[in-house]
Amino acid sequence: MWLSDYWEIYLQELLWLEGRGDFVNICVECNTNSPLYHCRGCFGGQLLCQECTVLGHALVPLHCLEYWNGTFFQKTSLKSLGLHIQLGHIPSEICGNPKCAFNDDFTVIDSHGIHTVAVDYCDCKSVKSLVQQLLQVSWFPATVVNPCSVTTFCLLQEFQLLSFELKVSAYEFYQSLARNSNNNGVSDIKDHYESFICSVCEWHHLRMLKWSGCCHDPAGIINTASGECAIWCPACPHPGINLPNGWENTPPEKNDAMDPSLSDGWGYFIQNSMHFMFHYLMIMQTSILQKSTCSSHSAINMADSKSNQGLATTGVRSIVCVCHNFKYPNGVVNLEKGERCVLASIFWVRTNVSECRYANMDYAFFSAMWHSSCGVLNVSYDIACKLATWEKCQQKCTSNFLKP
Repeated sequence: MWLSDYWEIYLQELLWLEGRGDFVNICVECNTNSPLYHCRGCFGGQLLCQECTVLGHALVPLHCLEYWNGTFFQKTSLKSLGLHIQLGHIPSEICGNPKCAFNDDFTVIDSHGIHTVAVDYCDCKSVKSLVQQLLQVSWFPATVVNPCSVTTFCLLQEFQLLSFELKVSAYEFYQSLARNSNNNGVSDIKDHYESFICSVCEWHHLRMLKWSGCCHDPAGIINTASGECAIWCPACPHPGINLPNGWENTPPEKNDAMDPSLSDGWGYFIQNSMHFMFHYLMIMQTSILQKSTCSSHSAINMADSKSNQGLATTGVRSIVCVCHNFKYPNGVVNLEKGERCVLASIFWVRTNVSECRYANMDYAFFSAMWHSSCGVLNVSYDIACKLATWEKCQQKCTSNFLKP
């Protein structure tokens, strides 16, 4: 139906938007001047004169404007029309001592594109710093000394969501903004990619501190404790948080006596009584753990190898909640090589054990356990057979760095 009845209608309306449309040669706001300016961001697409355009965009100074040159619309800016963005005051208030931005050259990176605007700081007696004036209008400055470029909070939030959901790189995202401002490939817009990257890193850091509540610490951010910004798995049990007092003494709600199996061993599951007897006999007969025979496991063979030269970090390993995939605080570690094998005396300074250890994973594991109060741990690891033979998992750790 669309292809047969509406195809041409859609195309004609798209072309209609490229011209003056049905608007007459008088501004619809003041009914006096000739309308030559059109805003792509405002609803309705009406043509306005220069004065009405500037007045109507006092609260939306980052819209994209077009100017009718007699033949077609060409891009222009609110700065060229005379709009000045006053900081340090509410929009309807006039500043008694405005101060022009450094070199009258100011760039705003926004969802609509990259804009060159005219910014006036407030230089009154009770004035706040330039950085504070920018932050209070939701503009993130790229530098704290004579800031000349900012990124809007909305754009930083948008990029954070896109990078999480779509894995969009910062470079691709910035290039899309540059093309939205000028897509002809011959743009005179300055490259602010480095400023954008710096703002993104600082934004992510500040959001983490805000969400973790560190901004409410009377001692300041510097008092943030190790692992305090990590998010604990809300579904796992945490004594003192989502477990009642005396939880360890609570009798089980279900057991074989209260809820016996009606088809024990008749289907896919083994018979519980026979399995329990076999398991008990094996424990009684076996007192020494067998050594690992998985000699072909890559995590073991390549534990001290480095496939890529010139890289300070070849990957990461993390300690996670196996049920819900939440990472433990201080449980992520960089790998300089593989899951690296070093002499035990490097980290376990008070032991005389000289066999090789997987030091990176050792440190990550015990750093994560520093924040855990669990009495029993089930450790799942691709080379868990090696973990089971470590004396440090059977005796108290005497390391100067890690908690036993």
